[in-house]
Amino acid sequence: MVTSSRTSPPTEHRLARQARERFVNQMDGGIVEMMGQAQSLLTDVMNGGLKTASVAEMQLAIETSRVFQMQRQNWVAALRKSWRESLDQPKAPTQALGKLSFQLVDDTVVERKIVASRLATKVNEAAGTEINDLKLRIQYLERTEDWSSQDVLRPETLAQGIVQAWEDCGLTMPMWKLVQPAFQATLAKRMTDAYHVVNQFLIENGVLPQIDFKSMVRRDGQSSGWGAGPGAPRAWRLRVGRGRRLQG
Repeated sequence: MVTSSRTSPPTEHRLARQARERFVNQMDGGIVEMMGQAQSLLTDVMNGGLKTASVAEMQLAIETSRVFQMQRQNWVAALRKSWRESLDQPKAPTQALGKLSFQLVDDTVVERKIVASRLATKVNEAAGTEINDLKLRIQYLERTEDWSSQDVLRPETLAQGIVQAWEDCGLTMPMWKLVQPAFQATLAKRMTDAYHVVNQFLIENGVLPQIDFKSMVRRDGQSSGWGAGPGAPRAWRLRVGRGRRLQG
């Protein structure tokens, strides 16, 4: 049950902003770790440490390591810039597919999105409960249906930033495929930890310490929770109406 009283909207928006800033700060601390894991994997491939690596892959690893060594500081700077800019993206709701404008998309853009999507999928699988709980707490604070498509809390947003920065620094998709396992494992763990830290921050500030839909149904929007009352976003009311309990 929620034990704290609801704060004023400006305070709620400030908490949501602080939550995103904490998340980015947590992820920022993991950039060097990702860089180190990628370089370690490349070294293993170059030195024949991976028995499954072909001669062509070893040669590509040598070239990737050379370019990465030259460009890694630029990659770090571009990645940090991308994540920071995502903090200030307008919080417009995610568009439904039918409302999107269709246009020809470059094959490189398509491939980048596919690669980023794979990264995000691994994060979603690893973060599970943490990301679901954080989404509900942010929706609770902002009274929104969902995160915007460019919200920095979305795994896709950070993943796209990583891949975009990689390409912007002259590193190719074949090079990326060599280091993807290292990035994937490190990113999934780091983001899971970051979601946990942000959830704890919000809990400490009285934002849904326990996510219990059954008690919210009983309150029916008459206390600090939204419940299933008319003032709640539709998605929230539907979840409450089903009486699901995410965390007891």
